[in-house]
Amino acid sequence: MSWTLHRLGREGAPDVSASIHRFRDQLGVVIRGRGLAALAVSIASQFAWVVVLTVAMRMTGVPESALSVGEIFGVYALVMVVTIIPLSMSSPYFSASIGVSGSTPMPSFFFA
Repeated sequence: MSWTLHRLGREGAPDVSASIHRFRDQLGVVIRGRGLAALAVSIASQFAWVVVLTVAMRMTGVPESALSVGEIFGVYALVMVVTIIPLSMSSPYFSASIGVSGSTPMPSFFFA
């Protein structure tokens, strides 16, 4: 590394450890200052997606009696939770998600 820096005409080696610690400290300050606002915006955007999905279902002809807003929200929430869990064939979460999807009957509007 020092040969490369010398070749580029620079003196001294960068202090990587100090840079990492400085970045970590700055990140902590930003998260403490803006974390609550970011969480609120993130939650609001998730509800916006539920509204979009509900409108899309109603526009495609799926009635409230076949699929309620609560069911749409529940399925969306389940998908969001499952996608943040690292899935692998040996993971207990993988087999639990297969069990949930396998034991849940398919809504009748899929076959209409």
